[in-house]
Amino acid sequence: MQEALAALLSSSSLPPTGADDLQALGLAPPEMAEEQDVQRQQAAAIAVLLNPRATVEQVSAPIRRMVLALTLYFWNVPLSRIGLWGGVSKSTVLNWVTGLAVALYPTIQAWIVSGVAAVRVALDEKWLKIRQPWHDWFVGLDEATGLPVVMTLLPTRTTWAWCWGRVSLKRLGILPRAIITDGLGGYLTSVHVVFPTTKHLLCLFHHQQGVTRWLRAYAARLPEDVVAALKRRMKRVVQTCDPRTVRRRLTCLATAEGAQQSGLDSWITRTRDRLGHLVPALRRHAYPRTTNSIERFFRAFQRFYKTRGGFHSVVSAKRELMLFIVVYVFTVQASTGTAPIERIVPQANQIPFYILLNDPFRHGLANMCQANPGDGLFLATQPSSQELKQA
Repeated sequence: MQEALAALLSSSSLPPTGADDLQALGLAPPEMAEEQDVQRQQAAAIAVLLNPRATVEQVSAPIRRMVLALTLYFWNVPLSRIGLWGGVSKSTVLNWVTGLAVALYPTIQAWIVSGVAAVRVALDEKWLKIRQPWHDWFVGLDEATGLPVVMTLLPTRTTWAWCWGRVSLKRLGILPRAIITDGLGGYLTSVHVVFPTTKHLLCLFHHQQGVTRWLRAYAARLPEDVVAALKRRMKRVVQTCDPRTVRRRLTCLATAEGAQQSGLDSWITRTRDRLGHLVPALRRHAYPRTTNSIERFFRAFQRFYKTRGGFHSVVSAKRELMLFIVVYVFTVQASTGTAPIERIVPQANQIPFYILLNDPFRHGLANMCQANPGDGLFLATQPSSQELKQA
């Protein structure tokens, strides 16, 4: 509904302004003309940047300059510093990096949607601050590849919002066999409504974390040794692969020391009601047991987001989210030595954008300065090959 209203408002007839009259005559401010020229360059560069048969030398120097700025901005280098190094304003750098990310995102997202099977999907959300209000960023991640399949930015956590996040997944033609979440109440209702035949699993790690939170809230007055014994027995309930053992331990837990004083019956009832979502993750099969994959994704995003501390509009937030995903899926992970996109595009390490992003100083800054040392691309200069021979 929000998208439809935005489209309706953008198409409404408004009285012409002086700027519209000047633009109709082919006159535009220098900044607008420069931005349009940059957008044309970025649109034309996509075919080369994402082509595994192309070489880095085929990418124009201005586009390589933008990719380098994109890399630095992703790793939290301030816009003012990038602009100082590049001899341009920080607003120009922001137009570079967001414009390039928005231009690349549709193609990369199409690769992800068509390349993943999405048999098992992890769902989670993160709070984002846009001006003063908080928004929820819902993300669906393919468990097998670790690639974000769908994302939705919504201003509320209502039942409609939870369901809309699942509907966005369904609109892409993705019908997962299993969905794993952290156990928030909104997922328990929305997943069944949108995907009635999909197996909904609860993360065992979050379940164990809930034990500690529950004891802190309801058993704080009990002796420490009693609380420690209760904690061990409550966590041990799901530390097995046999569903019958889980039910037997739950029954025995009601007679444990301190159970009556802390009101443990409510926790036992709640856990028993959720066994249908917990037991499938306990069995020895291909179902995931935790949401670790999407937690790693959000940890990487937290590093990117914490220096920004929020966004000034929904539009800028969506652009920044696109920027994060574009660079994240092409960035080589220190733990694996590969980028997430290589799981579905094996030849991704031959793509110029991949090379420029992961080796910016060899193929980015140095090559650009050597190619046109007097063009003012960056303040740093590199000696030419003739000067090196003379030295």
